Amino acid sequence: MHATTVKTELFRKANEQIDEHTFYVDVEFIAFPIPYVRTVYFIEDPVYQYRLGLPGQSMSIQKMQKNLKNHLRVLMRLNQYCKKAETIAPTANLEYIRELTATILTSQMKIYISFPLKSGMKKEAMKLDAYFYHKNREVYDRVKNPAVLFLRKTKYAAFPLAVLAFKRRRDSY
Repeated sequence: MHATTVKTELFRKANEQIDEHTFYVDVEFIAFPIPYVRTVYFIEDPVYQYRLGLPGQSMSIQKMQKNLKNHLRVLMRLNQYCKKAETIAPTANLEYIRELTATILTSQMKIYISFPLKSGMKKEAMKLDAYFYHKNREVYDRVKNPAVLFLRKTKYAAFPLAVLAFKRRRDSY
């Protein structure tokens, strides 16, 4: 979002309300106008530089753990929007929305992995992954993160290993 500018007209066409009082809605800001985008410009020079994962930011792992439900809410809203986009978006635009949703799904899985082992997050991760497998296979199949793919391959038996590996990186994302 910090490097994205969208014409107001495209938000009006989308006719979607961005969630209020919720972290991570910048993804909604990016996704909702995508079905109506016909032109994209890339500017080489950075307009804004966001320092990812500093303590106190909503993207630090501690804040993401605290705001787990907000992140999940945005993910599920994007999932719903994928279904709507199927009827209104050109194929390339729909693919972009699906890729974006898969990225947020991956982030949600990383949040689950970041918790201590006995926190019950393995069950939550498995439940969410199964939901996407059955309800939005297009997004499920776009997840490329090696840790998530390994968890799937082992039917989540490797979840303790993923938690242990993440423990070394707990202060960063």
